[in-house]
Amino acid sequence: MQELSDYSGEFKPDLKLEDFSKDMLRKYLQEVSKLYLLIGGIWYNHARDRFSERTAEELHWEFWETLGGVHEINRPRVALDIWGHDVEAVLKWVQVDPGVGLIFDVDCELKSKDLGILTIKDCNALRYYERHGDRGLLESACGLDCWGFPKGIRRFHPDLSMKCLKVPPRQSPDEPACIWEVRMDPSHSSLVNPDLPEYAQKAAAKADWDLPLR
Repeated sequence: MQELSDYSGEFKPDLKLEDFSKDMLRKYLQEVSKLYLLIGGIWYNHARDRFSERTAEELHWEFWETLGGVHEINRPRVALDIWGHDVEAVLKWVQVDPGVGLIFDVDCELKSKDLGILTIKDCNALRYYERHGDRGLLESACGLDCWGFPKGIRRFHPDLSMKCLKVPPRQSPDEPACIWEVRMDPSHSSLVNPDLPEYAQKAAAKADWDLPLR
C-alpha cells in the first residue's frame, strides 16, 4: 500500500501510524510535541492570572519536577532504548526529547566521552516571550531549565552535570537561545555561572542546593 503523505483523503477505519510516510510522521510528531510546552505555558498563565505570580511560580516548579524530571526523562529512553549512563546518552536523549530536540533547532556536540555541548539555536518558546514582551514568563521558563536540567540528568548518572553557559535575554534573534555544558563531574562543582543573569544564577544555586554532593 502506498504511504500516506497526509490524511486529506477518504476515511480509513483501520488506519495505523505505519500507514503514513516518514516525512508525514516527522511533521506530525513535531506538531504534537509543541503541545507539551504549550500545556505548561498556558497552565502557568492561568495560575498567574487566577492567583498570583508567586503562587504560579511555586506550582510551576512542582509541576515540572514531576512531569519533566520523571516522565520527560524516562519515557523517551524507554521507547528508544537509551540506557547509557554517560554524556553520550544524555545527548541522545536531548535529540529526541519532546520538550527539546523534537521542537527546537538544536546542535549536540560530543567533545569527548566526558564532555558534550548542547546549543539550542532556535527556541519557539523564546520567540513567543520576545514577541509578547513577557519577561516574567521568560525568566520563569528559562530559570526552570537552569534548575531542572541538572536535576534531571542525574537520573542517568549521579556524577553528570549540566551547566548553562548562555541564557536569554539575547541582543539579536541571530544569537543562540541557550548553550549548555554536559560533563561527567565527580567533583560536583557548582552549577552557578556568574556571567549569567541573576534569575539564572538563582535557579542554578537552587539546583546546587537540591542535588546531593555524592
